[in-house]
Amino acid sequence: MADTISKVPRSSTDNIFSTHQKFYVLNIDKSVSPQYLKEYMCLDPSIQVYIHVDKHGKSKECGEVVVPKTLTKEVLQMDRMLLKGKELSVQKPENMQRVITSKWIKNEEGTVFCRSECVESVVAMSKQKRELMYPMIDAGAYLVDEGFTAKKDVSEVIKRAFLSGVEKIVVKTLTLRQATKAQALADSFPGIIYFTAGIHPNKESSWKGETTLQQLRNLLSHPQCVALGEIGPGKAETDTQREIFIEQVKLACDMDMPLVLCDTSKLETTQTILSEFKDKLPPVCISGDTLTSTDLKAYYDMGFYISLTGYAWTSPYKDCPRDWLSSLSHDEDTTRLLLASEAPGKFPEFISKYTGSLKFQHRALYKDDCSNLSEDSSKLTMKYCCKRNEPISAHSILELASGRVQRTPKHLSEMVRQNTYTFYRFTEKTNRKLMKCSEETDDEVQEVTPEIVDLQSDMRKMYVFPGLPFILGILVVIILLTFQYVWNWTV
Repeated sequence: MADTISKVPRSSTDNIFSTHQKFYVLNIDKSVSPQYLKEYMCLDPSIQVYIHVDKHGKSKECGEVVVPKTLTKEVLQMDRMLLKGKELSVQKPENMQRVITSKWIKNEEGTVFCRSECVESVVAMSKQKRELMYPMIDAGAYLVDEGFTAKKDVSEVIKRAFLSGVEKIVVKTLTLRQATKAQALADSFPGIIYFTAGIHPNKESSWKGETTLQQLRNLLSHPQCVALGEIGPGKAETDTQREIFIEQVKLACDMDMPLVLCDTSKLETTQTILSEFKDKLPPVCISGDTLTSTDLKAYYDMGFYISLTGYAWTSPYKDCPRDWLSSLSHDEDTTRLLLASEAPGKFPEFISKYTGSLKFQHRALYKDDCSNLSEDSSKLTMKYCCKRNEPISAHSILELASGRVQRTPKHLSEMVRQNTYTFYRFTEKTNRKLMKCSEETDDEVQEVTPEIVDLQSDMRKMYVFPGLPFILGILVVIILLTFQYVWNWTV
């Protein structure tokens, strides 16, 4: 094994193992460089990353990472996370021998390679039967949250949602580190996963001034980054939070990127700050789950889009978002309404968590809202969302909202889908040559339509075995020779 691993400058790390920990990272895509992996981890700049290569300089899909021991937990959380369509495996050195014997193979030249298994790709997902309910777009989910790392397989979550009819998912992020992870996830699922980038007011400690702004510019330039968020002045409204909010609004105006505001934003402060950018302000969407109907009406009158999740159906208090939704029931075709799962949290618990009398009691409180709640969506929700929320719950949220606005779920889904397209500008984003970011993720994806990667299998393009014409020619020759032989024998 020693002669097959690349020459790595280990002397620089031998004297720091008293304060640092080494990890092996397996199943790395061959195109990933040490610098790319280091930026993807988004940890301390002092970490050291090496990629193992063979004698020809080709990656062996294995690397070493040396990090301070204080970051051990963060590195282990990378286990089973996606990087360019492959599921990483993070191992400590003491566990490496078991991994080598079970995961590695040796070719005839004696070079050791990692036996890699790609996760479900976009093309593989498209070939499976889709149990369509409603054509939906999840306007916000936290797929880089801890609830979807390590033991939770995010690729399976995306696959379930996609096969049910959720054709796109926008991954919301709160920090640069989360945005970097979301970017890698978007690269793995082109045309399905999009993401936002921004600094949440509760994460003000991660703000580094111009350095952070430059990193945000780079992330916002990605073809599948569709908005700047989540941001806001914050509940505490400290000077730092206001300054961070203003700087990010300026950046969004300069780059013409839609803004996504968090539900902790105060109406008066938000109005005051955004009024300074009124002439060049891009589209703005605010999460309205915890806001009153009065505040929502004020935001709506300012031209904002309103995003609601299942959390709006958790408690029957007055002057709630559902009251605002009811006031729009006669004019819903022009409503700037978006629906989001915000998984793994924010779901109406009475659908999946409660059973028996408690469940019927909660449904009685929301009798009108549950009028369109179908058995199929309830079954999906109870099966997959009883312990944590998933984007597949978007169908149940749609049915609850349609009951409140007194429209059919199909009618409301078409309107909400068009609103989401308009706000996030998916068509414009995909015109930025999505394949530039995804061509190394899956070689089978060849072309991109103006709206979405072609996920439907084209039955007209039949696969022909390369040697089939040659085999058919041989058979014809054999038949002719046999016929000639028989003819000569009978004569």
